[in-house]
Amino acid sequence: MKDIILCGHTGSFNHGCEAIIKGTAELLAGEGVRPVLATKAKAQDEAFGVAEFSDVVEYESLNGKPVKLFIGRVINKLTHPPIGTEYFHGRKVWKRLKGNAALNVGGDTYCYDVPRTSMALNWYTENNHIPNILWACSIEKSALSDAIIKDLNRYTLIMPRETLTFDYLIAAGIPKEKLVLCADPAFVLSPQEVTLDSSFFKKGVVGINLSPLVVSEGATGDIVLQNYDRMIDYIIEKTEYHICFIPHVYDAEKGSQDLETLRALNEKYKATGRTLLIDADYNCRQLKYIISKCELMVAARTHASIAAYSSAVPTLVMGYSVKSLGIAKDLFGTTEGYVLPAQGLTRETELLDAFKYLDKNKAKIKKHLTDMMPAYRQKAKDAAKVLAGYAKA
Repeated sequence: MKDIILCGHTGSFNHGCEAIIKGTAELLAGEGVRPVLATKAKAQDEAFGVAEFSDVVEYESLNGKPVKLFIGRVINKLTHPPIGTEYFHGRKVWKRLKGNAALNVGGDTYCYDVPRTSMALNWYTENNHIPNILWACSIEKSALSDAIIKDLNRYTLIMPRETLTFDYLIAAGIPKEKLVLCADPAFVLSPQEVTLDSSFFKKGVVGINLSPLVVSEGATGDIVLQNYDRMIDYIIEKTEYHICFIPHVYDAEKGSQDLETLRALNEKYKATGRTLLIDADYNCRQLKYIISKCELMVAARTHASIAAYSSAVPTLVMGYSVKSLGIAKDLFGTTEGYVLPAQGLTRETELLDAFKYLDKNKAKIKKHLTDMMPAYRQKAKDAAKVLAGYAKA
């Protein structure tokens, strides 16, 4: 049996990334396959557990290695895609790929900066006749430049996690036979129980997640915070709900630590005795368990919303990306009432209005999620059978 090397993982401080790799491992285990994890942050992953994987290979950091960095940058200028620094960065992983298959963690890898690690991996696997699957990806339409489309065509297979991305790729000219629609592997992730204060949860809890990425954009960030304040004021003054602030990304080095943003919100309201801040170093399974105990969820992080959706918790997403829109559309047939675009806010009561709709319709939404989730999860399980075929080939 060949190894499946799960490539491109950036570390488990981002518990969405952790949920993808562990959900993937859980899916593959159902097919009798234990993948190898290739990671850029081995210490992070070991801190949150790597028992699901048969082995862990770490990308080489070029920090403090000026000679390799210089040589790599020179090669970058001579090659397309730029593979010089990525050769030094990824050569341990590339060596492990020989005779095996690459499963490149998709997520939103192609949505932001040039995905150098993915493009170099794609170049290497194509030139060495190694299967390479882009797994559970979302890609913004605006990211589909000619260079990116050329790179995507190098993949053996592309598996989008929602239909918006699937349709964008078809429209961009990616052959349909190269595409297989799947569901995000975090939908099958098993929760891990933790001890919670039952007296706090007895009145029902609204889980709230907020990313600093949506509050750091000047005027947009200001109106986002105003919307959260108005919603929380309403919950405290007009309902009996308690509020649990739940971070899902802990990476302070990249300026995206949810905990600090949520701590500031908790400070405003903790005197009410109705709030709880989750500040322990829980892993993605434990966070999913906590989210599953909420009656409603308001989330900015995609994988906080996935933890809620897959636990049949009615959820409102403060989002603006293709992944938020695409997943909600696939689950509900519409984004209306389920996703509130952060960049489109014009009034400070928009989140409150959407929350009222969610609360009013929570029974219907919960039933819908409960009824359709088995079939939705099956899309991920069917995709895992396709992946396992590369190990058993």
